[in-house]
Amino acid sequence: MKNKEKWDIVVLSPHLDDAVLSLGQHIIKWKNEGKKIRIVTVFTKFGGGKNLPEYSKDYLIKSGFNSTKKFEKTRILENVKAMEKLGVDYENWGFIDAGFRGVYKTRQDLLSGEIDKRDQDLVKKIMGKIIDIKANLLLVPFGVGGHMDHVMIKKAAEDIKNKRYYLEIPYLWENFNFIKLLGKRLKIKGIMFGSDEKDKILKNYRSQYNLWDERKIYRVEVVINK
Repeated sequence: MKNKEKWDIVVLSPHLDDAVLSLGQHIIKWKNEGKKIRIVTVFTKFGGGKNLPEYSKDYLIKSGFNSTKKFEKTRILENVKAMEKLGVDYENWGFIDAGFRGVYKTRQDLLSGEIDKRDQDLVKKIMGKIIDIKANLLLVPFGVGGHMDHVMIKKAAEDIKNKRYYLEIPYLWENFNFIKLLGKRLKIKGIMFGSDEKDKILKNYRSQYNLWDERKIYRVEVVINK
């Protein structure tokens, strides 16, 4: 059955931390303004753990795991705690993370921004679910770092009219990406600096928290119109 409830704002989050990492302070503000918010996380599964590329094995180990099953369970529980702290509604769509679905063999492929033809049907499935979302405003990842999951969501949402984009962290601040993006004359709709409140929510993602930049560049958030 389709969800017929209408939301003020729906955030499409590629993974189980992207919404808070890239938009946490905005979400806190919107919540305080009485907005009805739903966070939809698209890629929330990590496959069966067989024939993983080396970069995914390395990522698992750095996160403190040697099993995709335990990793998946932990990541989902971490997200539940973060959503409860935020006080927003949430939903997981259960698609497999790009690094674990056997399509992108190297990290360079994963961050190439070029959707493999084997993922085209998946883009269509995501598009079908996005179309069913009822919201006054949809927040969509811009695909700043070229990460395949982010780019696929952007592609799937391209025909949605009532949307804005958010520039993803940490990709936004890597390799002078922000300077390059400014050169494209993007229409910036909001810049916010994260607070201790956002940081406390991010700490619920215990397996990921220490992997983020120690300079805390995730504190600066940007929302745009393309």
